[in-house]
Amino acid sequence: MRKKNLQLIAITVSYRVEAGVVFNDQLAIQDAIDQLAYRDDFSEISVENIYGKVLAKLKNSKKSTFDGIDRLFSHFISLAPASEMIRHGEQQVGTVWVTGNSKVMTRFLIQVLFGLLLCLVITLISVSYFSYRTHGYIVDSFKKMTTVANLVREQRAFNLRLPDAKILELNELSQDFNSLLDEIERWHKHLRQENDLLAHKAQHDSLTSLPNRGYFESRLETLFSQKKD
Repeated sequence: MRKKNLQLIAITVSYRVEAGVVFNDQLAIQDAIDQLAYRDDFSEISVENIYGKVLAKLKNSKKSTFDGIDRLFSHFISLAPASEMIRHGEQQVGTVWVTGNSKVMTRFLIQVLFGLLLCLVITLISVSYFSYRTHGYIVDSFKKMTTVANLVREQRAFNLRLPDAKILELNELSQDFNSLLDEIERWHKHLRQENDLLAHKAQHDSLTSLPNRGYFESRLETLFSQKKD
């Protein structure tokens, strides 16, 4: 693509300077190629006659922010010049040489690098944000688990359960913890039932199920305690 652009410039210049070359009018030739000074896709345009004498030359003097990078890039990449014969009728009267530069390619590479850098920054910000949210959610889930465990231990609140978690692994852990609480609640109910049964057997006759002496003494102690209070 760059070679074609240089060739198009060379063809354009060959048409513009044809009359000047034929009449060896160097000022006219220079004026013709100076009209291309606004372009930044070449570094030099040279017009020679048929004997190789330079009649006019234009160097691209436009400055850019990345001139240092352009020079470094041009040092490693060889940009072959494009040439076009200047014809008057069927006769060749001279040659146009157009040397390319790396400004366009450098600008393209800088845009690509800037785009990649922008994508990297956005990715890092997104990863940091979602990591922060995930970390906060994990910490919050473990805080809830700790709170429920403390209430079960201190207040015997066996009816408490952990809510479902949005993260699959944490949700599985919450379900396992709730299953453990279910087992503890069933064990606690069974233990209370066993204690109530043993207390009933201790204070009632096994044949008649009537209150026995132990029950009478227990009730009597309770009544005395209430009277003292």
